[in-house]
Amino acid sequence: MSSTAGPDRSTVAELPEALRHVPAVLLAEFPERVSPSDVERTVAETYAELASSARIAAFLPILTEKVARDRLTGRRAARTVAA
Repeated sequence: MSSTAGPDRSTVAELPEALRHVPAVLLAEFPERVSPSDVERTVAETYAELASSARIAAFLPILTEKVARDRLTGRRAARTVAA
């Protein structure tokens, strides 16, 4: 699968409705640098971690997007340094 392909629909479908757009948004921000599966996995893992201790569920979508973006940015930076 190329890095320009869209998110895997099976993974995206497992996310709550309010988060289903997040992998596509983040993938558009990191074209050719992060694989769609890495973006999807990062969003799903981030959501699971945050949801397990969230007190106000209404903030989960935006917080998940921000934390996942930060994690993907960190991975991209680490790969650049290692190269």
